[in-house]
Amino acid sequence: MEEVISQLEARLQASPGDAEGWRMLGRTLLVTGRAADAVAAYEKASSLTGGKDPNIELDLAEALVLTENPEVLPRAKAIIDGALAADGNSQKALWYSGLMALRGGDPETTKARWTKLLEGNPPEEIRQLVVAQLEAIGGSAPVQTAVVESPPAMGAMGGGGMGGGMGGGAAAAASGRTIRVAVTVDPALAGKMKPGSVVFVSAREAGIPGPPLAAVRLNSDELPTTVVLSDANAMVEGRNLSSVDEVQVVARVAFGGTAVVASGDLIGEARHRKGAAPDLGVVIDKVSP
Repeated sequence: MEEVISQLEARLQASPGDAEGWRMLGRTLLVTGRAADAVAAYEKASSLTGGKDPNIELDLAEALVLTENPEVLPRAKAIIDGALAADGNSQKALWYSGLMALRGGDPETTKARWTKLLEGNPPEEIRQLVVAQLEAIGGSAPVQTAVVESPPAMGAMGGGGMGGGMGGGAAAAASGRTIRVAVTVDPALAGKMKPGSVVFVSAREAGIPGPPLAAVRLNSDELPTTVVLSDANAMVEGRNLSSVDEVQVVARVAFGGTAVVASGDLIGEARHRKGAAPDLGVVIDKVSP
């Protein structure tokens, strides 16, 4: 992570007017827990875009909240309230609006914001997190609305039978940049597979840490299979597959069932450039140290 930060800093020293570079630096600093430094980077990006890029402004608000500095919270709240006024369905704004309300002693507003967030059918990993937080304050999750199923998996009927393309059919209709990921397991690792294990297939900007640009979750019993990643699977508003040139696609058997990589997880990866053929093969062929 420090190497990535150093590379970004060198890039920005050479091109100080690179707003996206400052945003990437802010995101990387935030991931490493340096919220105050992330604020400074986002401030630079905000200045370069005249405060008119709503995604950068929300990133700045997020960093302000995570500094845990009460003096900057009014500014964060103003940005978030403005984002909700412009787009009442903004998942990031709804999350942080609810979080700030909870910290401010207003759980009813928190329940309203997080319920609204869930009504937007966020990715399953985010939904699980929000439901848990909502129930912890006495709220209840709304009934999950139906989503459009993806087409049947291409040639992927092995291992226990697979009926729909993306983990039980809980997938959004593909849109924008689309990558069809054929996921297989190296025969040498077949003995390490465990029935019913969680499998994450995700794509992130190559070499850049932070939340995935797109992700789906399935079951190891469905492997081998083909899943579809597209802009419809975006994890963070304003950051999708179409927003970058090269993505790193990772398929991981997560024996612990969490989004955090653990020792012993099985991993495979490949890269995909914008404009390339949509079909990509990923072989799970490594064991996480």
